[in-house]
Amino acid sequence: AVGAAGAVIINPFFRSGKTDTLNVDTEATIGTNAKVNQNNAGAASDQSVTLEATDSTGIQDVAGALGVGTYAGLGIGFDWVQPVWTVKTGIGSGAIVNAAHDVVTSSLLDNYLSSTALAISASAEEVSASGAGAVSILNVTTNTDSYINGTVHAGGSVVVAADRYTGYLDSFDGDGAVAISLGLSKLT
Repeated sequence: AVGAAGAVIINPFFRSGKTDTLNVDTEATIGTNAKVNQNNAGAASDQSVTLEATDSTGIQDVAGALGVGTYAGLGIGFDWVQPVWTVKTGIGSGAIVNAAHDVVTSSLLDNYLSSTALAISASAEEVSASGAGAVSILNVTTNTDSYINGTVHAGGSVVVAADRYTGYLDSFDGDGAVAISLGLSKLT
């Protein structure tokens, strides 16, 4: 997901913000009381049952503000990112799974997050004031699960795996303030 918010307005006081909420749920399951390969006579020796769930989404967010005025300038920018990522694989209770070779349940969460907030302010008079502030708020929830609650008969291995990686790309909170004083003189 990519998002941006911002504005350039000739206004002495300006704020801009962005809030993103992302909910991603990726699941691969064998349900309660399910029967898989119940009659397994004559199955090939390499017969396996594999459940894989993978999520590799990402968020790149940008928010900014610019406040410009004659006597005062104020810019406030914020970016609030709140993703919830869930990746789950499993075999439900009461399920029976047969495989001549392996039974695998594997969950992988591999995502990234980047948040940038900028604010700039300026004012131009002999007596003037300007200020700017920016903040990024990251509230990340990740759930990665892999389970077997049923009965598994495997001629080879039984593998239950869950792994998570969340990368935070460079997040930049920036602000800047400029006060400019201009005057004219007339000689007589």
